[in-house]
Amino acid sequence: MDALPVALDPAVTRAVAHIQKHFAEDLDVESLAREAGVSRSVLRDRFVEALGEPPIRYCARWRMHIAANMLREGRENTANIAYAVGFNSEAAFNRAFKREFGQPPAAWKKGLERELAYDPHPFRLCVSGTPTGANWLTRHIRDFLDANPDLAVELEPNPRSVIFEREAFDCAVRAGRTVPTGVHVEHLFRTNFTPMCSPAFLAQHPELHEPIDLRNIPRITPNDPWWDAWWKEFQIEPPGRTHGAEMGAQVLDGLAALGGQGVALLTPLFWSDELAQGRLIKLFPTTLDGEGDYWLVYPRSRYDWPKIRRFSSWLHQLCAGALPIIA
Repeated sequence: MDALPVALDPAVTRAVAHIQKHFAEDLDVESLAREAGVSRSVLRDRFVEALGEPPIRYCARWRMHIAANMLREGRENTANIAYAVGFNSEAAFNRAFKREFGQPPAAWKKGLERELAYDPHPFRLCVSGTPTGANWLTRHIRDFLDANPDLAVELEPNPRSVIFEREAFDCAVRAGRTVPTGVHVEHLFRTNFTPMCSPAFLAQHPELHEPIDLRNIPRITPNDPWWDAWWKEFQIEPPGRTHGAEMGAQVLDGLAALGGQGVALLTPLFWSDELAQGRLIKLFPTTLDGEGDYWLVYPRSRYDWPKIRRFSSWLHQLCAGALPIIA
């Protein structure tokens, strides 16, 4: 949890500040509403809208956040921590802690000690990703953070390979046609692609009906090898090298397509939100094999690091629907 969540609504800001200052006291919605200067129902509605949960639930989570920090520091025993964060008994605190973190304080602290034994930064996960992969991960990383409240994640877009011995990354999401060497590799998914454009661009080009029609309309990154695969699939004479901007990353191709600059060859997985929202249109039912793969990579010695195991498990679940659909 952040020290003070950003809340645009001043009533929510006042309530959050009061919770974080008086978390060990017996707080209720009525007293918080008085501090915020609004009614109970208004405070609850605004709180949920701003922070995604009601005020009393936020208070409970903040208490557990403080308790977890005290356990990490190791200066107090569980009983003292329980009273410090507002519980009348250690048993009640143990039950609340287990609901929040999935295990009682003693077990949680032992796991923490095991992590600290060999991971110098067990609460910070630094991930390098290709620009397209990093852009995709940022759309979903909140789910991982919500499921792992004790972890902070630093995600950096980086097109080059990582030298783990020299750089502060814990793991990396990489893409290519050959499997990386010298590291532990977990396969995530096979790439695929299909032509997409914005609704506005399609309205400006009503002549676009068949795959061959793509030869005569603006194409984004027109010399991408994927275009050669597209022409070959439909036995279309390639237009030859075409004048146009080469974006260098699929995320830039997609943004250009969203801006109505032309048709781009994109991987549906990365643009599922835009497709669902109608901001991008898949022009044809065919999706071709991109002849490349995405992997999660990290030094072999880090395989048992708990934060990497948790990130790996979440990432594989995220990619579960990424199997290529080849027409």
